[in-house]
Amino acid sequence: MDPILALLNAAELAADELPEWLLLVPAGRTFRGVDGRRFRSPGAAAVIAAHRNRQDIPIDLNHSEIRRAPFGGESPAVGWIRELQERNGEVWGRAEWNDAGAAAIRSRAYRFHSPVYIPNRRTDIEYIHSVGLVNSPNLPVAPLSNREEQMNFEKIAQALGLPAAATEAQILAAIAQTNSQGKPEAVEMVTKADYELMANRAATAEQKLADRDAADLRRQAEALVDAAIKDAKVAPASRDFYLNRATSAEEIEQLKSFLATAPKVVAGETAAAGAQPNEAGADRRTPEQIEVDRQLGVDGSAEPQDGARA
Repeated sequence: MDPILALLNAAELAADELPEWLLLVPAGRTFRGVDGRRFRSPGAAAVIAAHRNRQDIPIDLNHSEIRRAPFGGESPAVGWIRELQERNGEVWGRAEWNDAGAAAIRSRAYRFHSPVYIPNRRTDIEYIHSVGLVNSPNLPVAPLSNREEQMNFEKIAQALGLPAAATEAQILAAIAQTNSQGKPEAVEMVTKADYELMANRAATAEQKLADRDAADLRRQAEALVDAAIKDAKVAPASRDFYLNRATSAEEIEQLKSFLATAPKVVAGETAAAGAQPNEAGADRRTPEQIEVDRQLGVDGSAEPQDGARA
């Protein structure tokens, strides 16, 4: 088969397909998140080895597995990471999606993924706790639905007789070799420069849409929380706590429901009978939860411990 036709056919097939492989751990001894936080990796082989006796990694919506499940909240999986693979020093995971996950991606309700790491005592990544579908990832990952800018390189590689994990350079080399053996010289139809230009434009457009959506959600959350502060239902000191728990449309609706029946606060304590504030300096989170909250950039030391997270 003409490799260029294979390239174009694979691009068409990729339009409606769900992403199968997700980047979970970047290459390198250390790497930084978008927000500047630094992570230490023991290496792809060590991370994969740590998962040999573990169950499949759950994929949830907006980190519900660590935000809600530990407090008795619901955290349905929308998919599972069934297999880990090393690619050029990176750790990639093979995802299997259920109907909820497919709908979340195809509707573009969630456009990115974000892994959560559990560290060991040396603060290295020990294993991957879960993967959340999010709109503001902390790792520079590709969008989950890339109809405009990302072709399915695995299918291209297979069409060229290469392994599924072949790199872009190997794919281009195989195309060049095939053309040198007498195939029609049609590389100019999809040049690397034109493809990269298209990808950059599409990625920029995706980021602008994501930023706009995030800003709109932030404005909604701020209006909701500020109104609750005015009504004495939220203490001013808790403003950031509630804003950090209202980063998606689903969480904003949950916060609305919570505030609709929430009692007014008096001197930092709820007026509801039997409500007890945390003792001064007390922090009942587990070490894993403390690290997870650090990765998410929130202070959870004063969070409610009875599953009443917003």
